[in-house]
Amino acid sequence: MKTRTAVLREMGAEPPYAESRPLEIVELELDPPGPGELLVEVRAAGLCHSDLSVIEGSRPRVMPMALGHEAAGEVIEVGERVDGLRAGDHVVLAFVPSCGHCSPCRSGRPALCEPGAAANHKGTLLSGAIRLHDGDGQPIHHHLGVSAFGERIVVSERSAVRVPADLPWETAALFGCAVLTGTGLGDNTLFSHAFDQKPLAHDVIGLVRSGMIEVFPFYVNMSAAEMFADVTGIGEWSWPA
Repeated sequence: MKTRTAVLREMGAEPPYAESRPLEIVELELDPPGPGELLVEVRAAGLCHSDLSVIEGSRPRVMPMALGHEAAGEVIEVGERVDGLRAGDHVVLAFVPSCGHCSPCRSGRPALCEPGAAANHKGTLLSGAIRLHDGDGQPIHHHLGVSAFGERIVVSERSAVRVPADLPWETAALFGCAVLTGTGLGDNTLFSHAFDQKPLAHDVIGLVRSGMIEVFPFYVNMSAAEMFADVTGIGEWSWPA
């Protein structure tokens, strides 16, 4: 099928990007989802500083690449051996897929998934596949397994988290990176090392260049699911099985 996508062909463009225009909106061929993969229609996406770091070249990636990683969308089709998600599900997309089998995943640290990090470095999906191609059949690499700046995308099931259908798209997209990295920084770095004891819940901390959130009311005494429910007013969420 065809999809329109923002593609970066080379790094190092000079700002302002409104003039240098490093991204090109092109029509690409999108393969159907393979085993363990999903076809997702993107409903909302955010521009993260990590995207800009790839454009300027401070975070080198293999080129050409379809950019974007902070997004939410609706599952349109599922590939074989997908058990935890189905067509019609609303999902947030994660920028590090978790295989569920490597040592970090088995020890409860899926954000450090080793196969996921290797796939991201190579510009592929978790399976090692590339599902985007230009008109000449040349591969267009995936940005962090997502490539969110496209109308439709194929992602690993392990890059998607189901969320309630009544969560607004623009809010859901923020949980793909801005909230994830912002609260992770606060909980795992600032609070772990900068304080003798944790501050009270609802203390506001400044988060500099972490996702798109600079000031976030961090709920230090809640689990991730409780925080999600408190911030959004929605009672439950779930990872794919």
